[in-house]
Amino acid sequence: MDSQALLARRMAEATPQDTMMGLFVETSLEYMSRTLDTQIVEGLRREIIGEKRLLTDSFRCPVLHLLKVVSRVVTTQEIAVECSSLMEQLGRAAVLRFMDSHIGKAMAMIGRGRPNSLLESAPTAYMPVASFGERTYARLNEKSGLTTFTRDLLGPSWGAGVYKQVLETMCQVKAKVTVELRNESGSDFAIKVEW
Repeated sequence: MDSQALLARRMAEATPQDTMMGLFVETSLEYMSRTLDTQIVEGLRREIIGEKRLLTDSFRCPVLHLLKVVSRVVTTQEIAVECSSLMEQLGRAAVLRFMDSHIGKAMAMIGRGRPNSLLESAPTAYMPVASFGERTYARLNEKSGLTTFTRDLLGPSWGAGVYKQVLETMCQVKAKVTVELRNESGSDFAIKVEW
């Protein structure tokens, strides 16, 4: 679904104006540090992002910082992790952190037990999180929907992880996720979700 080559292309697309909530960058760094190699991840954090400081939800962080850390992690021999798997796990971790926010709690109330209602609100929920990309949702039937992502620099594996975790956490359903890439960098893609 995702690869080091696609990640490199998305990194080339990213501009300094492409930012995301620092909270999600922090969540990703914490996840990698906890599950992979603390010393290597913290070293990359200092090298790419700068001094160690807590990135909060009010702090806007260039998405390129996170993409660079992920790129370096997946090419580090001491860490045996595949790009697609790591990005999916980072998307899942972001959802778990998001659930603690005011927006996450509101979405949980809207979508509890109603996957289509929840997924219909997902494009709006992305807006305060990321300054880049557009997302649209279409209900296919009572048990499936399709989200189209345009210029989403986090890529298809992150998106798949988000959708799987959202449906498991908020709706208690196991989702089947199918991804269709629509450009050479993986920043344009569609995610079909069935439950």
